[in-house]
Amino acid sequence: MLPTIDSQFQLKNLITSQEIATSNSLKAQTRQNSATSKWASPISGTLNDEALRAEQEKQEKSKRLEQRRKHLSVILETEKNNFQTELLSHRQSVSAGVTRPNFLREISDKEQPKIVDNKFHLNSIEEPKLENLQLDEKRTLYQPQELHQRFDNEQDKQYERKNRNQQLKIILQQQMDEFNQKEQESEILKQEEERLLKDQWKLKQIEEERKK
Repeated sequence: MLPTIDSQFQLKNLITSQEIATSNSLKAQTRQNSATSKWASPISGTLNDEALRAEQEKQEKSKRLEQRRKHLSVILETEKNNFQTELLSHRQSVSAGVTRPNFLREISDKEQPKIVDNKFHLNSIEEPKLENLQLDEKRTLYQPQELHQRFDNEQDKQYERKNRNQQLKIILQQQMDEFNQKEQESEILKQEEERLLKDQWKLKQIEEERKK
């Protein structure tokens, strides 16, 4: 039995209705996927940017810490060399200061009998010789003052060295405090980065669930 015109028309309408329904369903799914993508992408991009910034800040802080360590190492080496130089100079000065008075005392002990023997002949000494003798006596009188001045200079150097060492200790303490602070900040950044990665992973799971 051949199909009638009415049955053919009904069959055609049925096929057309199914195609329209399928097309509408696909369009709706596409719109939903597009909306989901628009909603999720900015968040994902934001998380990626935050993680990148956190990593860059961490690297910059590590770089600055390394520069401070190198600078501090140079300061310590310089202070060490200065201290050794000053210590050597101080020892040489002390040694010279002890030797010179002993030498002067020996000369004085040797010359004293001659002065006693010749004290009655001072009037016959020529004027230039008398002036030279007076100058020598003045130099002898000034020697303790020179030693005293040298001692004061050494005291000043010791004070300056002590003050410089104290300042260096303060700088070291500040550097250590700052280093500890940076370490704590680095640990906080690391934890924050891990949290962002977890959030990003959760968001990815949600996106995959929505696509199913």
